[in-house]
Amino acid sequence: MKVKSPTNIAIVKYWGKNPYFEYYNIPTKSSLSITVDKLYTETEVSIESGEGNIELTLNEEKITKDRKEFDYIEKFFEKLFSLDKGFKEYNYR
Repeated sequence: MKVKSPTNIAIVKYWGKNPYFEYYNIPTKSSLSITVDKLYTETEVSIESGEGNIELTLNEEKITKDRKEFDYIEKFFEKLFSLDKGFKEYNYR
């Protein structure tokens, strides 16, 4: 699966997370932002049967587990796995 996401710039940023939904990053206040169509990122994810392994490549460079970029992605997948154990039956790269 490949997705393209335009850049979003916050003009008025919300402050703080809702204490009841902090785990899901739900804000306490609204914010105002603009989207810039011509600036974007592209992300591609391949999913195959496996054991929940994660392989990360950023700008054609393989990211190892000791790098902060991998830590961020690993935390995302931990949240995903906690929602449904079935997600852990696949490998992601």
